[in-house]
Amino acid sequence: MSEIFICYRRLDTAGVAGRIYDRLRDEFGEDRLYMDVANTKIGQRWPTRIERSILASQVILVIIGPHWLDEINRRVHEPDDDWVRKEIDSGLLHQKSIIPVLVDDATMPLSRLCEPALKNLMDSLSMLDPLEITHRDFHDDIQDLID
Repeated sequence: MSEIFICYRRLDTAGVAGRIYDRLRDEFGEDRLYMDVANTKIGQRWPTRIERSILASQVILVIIGPHWLDEINRRVHEPDDDWVRKEIDSGLLHQKSIIPVLVDDATMPLSRLCEPALKNLMDSLSMLDPLEITHRDFHDDIQDLID
C-alpha cells in the first residue's frame, strides 16, 4: 500500500500534480504512491481505496493551486462531495504528516478568507510549513520535497 498520498483538485492542479507524481514515482516507485487516476483500477470502489490509502500513508501531499480556496469555499455546504476536504480531514484525524505544496504562485489559504464551517480545517493547515514548487525551479523544488 502507498506511503505517499497525493491530494489535489483536478480543476486547479491536475497537470502539476501529475508531474509531481511522475517524479516521485521515479524516485520511490509506483507502489509507494497513491494518486487517484494512477492507482484506482476499473471496478474498484474508489472511496474505499482512497480511505485505505490514506490510512496506509505516512505523508499526505496537499497540492494547493491558485483556485484551491475558492473551490473549497464553493463546496462548503456539500462536504460529502468534496473529496479534497474529506482526504485532508481524514489525514488530520489519523494524524498523518501533511505537507501543503503550493503551485502556480498559490499562497497558503487564510482562515479569515474561508467559510466559517472551514475555519478548523484552515487553522490546521495554516500551522503547517508549506513547500513551494515553481515551474522555473521544478527539479530543485521537487528534490527539496524528496529530501
